[in-house]
Amino acid sequence: MISSAEDITWVTGMRLTPAGTDWDAVRVGRYLGVQAIERIAQPGAVAVDPACAEPVLYFLLPVGSTEGWHVPHTRPLGAHCYLVLPPAGKDSPPGPYWLVPPKRGFTPAPTLRRALEETLHVAASPAPMLAAARRLIADDAELPDRQTVLSLTRDLRGYLMALIPEIEDQSSRPGVLDAISAPAIAGVEEARRRLGLAAGPTGTSETRYAQGLARSVEALLAHKARLEAR
Repeated sequence: MISSAEDITWVTGMRLTPAGTDWDAVRVGRYLGVQAIERIAQPGAVAVDPACAEPVLYFLLPVGSTEGWHVPHTRPLGAHCYLVLPPAGKDSPPGPYWLVPPKRGFTPAPTLRRALEETLHVAASPAPMLAAARRLIADDAELPDRQTVLSLTRDLRGYLMALIPEIEDQSSRPGVLDAISAPAIAGVEEARRRLGLAAGPTGTSETRYAQGLARSVEALLAHKARLEAR
């Protein structure tokens, strides 16, 4: 959705609008963004770009409020950035659409930051991650219904997106690849591969896809524990 004024391909009803003039924006992955919205009593306008490999949300904030913005897994958009916004009444795909309509105004930057940080804190806790994974891959697991599988899939994707950068940071020792960090990096690569896949059209395929994500969550949690203990 972000572009320069020179390379934008216009779509009927869409408009290219510069950030930093009437508003700023913060780009957030769908999982993190949706979880943050649930923690905000009155969220302002939120646009969705469903075209990315992992759909992203754009929170509109008062102009100038992204200065000094530092929240992991987010990107602030201020002056010199452009955003392709959908028509005011467009609330579904195809193409960009509004998850929260523009008439709702802006989300205050401190409110959004607090919601995102709370979501990241919960996502970083290993207990719910492991519990979600074991609902699908434990030896005695009874496979849940389709809607639960889809819900677990969304959670597991979010957990992996939180775990991957953390493990990459913990594994990084300049010039050193030891017996703990090497398999951790391999586990990250496998998790990225699974995140890049898509579930098939059947319930069985959806379950297998979720189980693959669950195995990566379980593996990365084990690597994380070993990295922290070394």
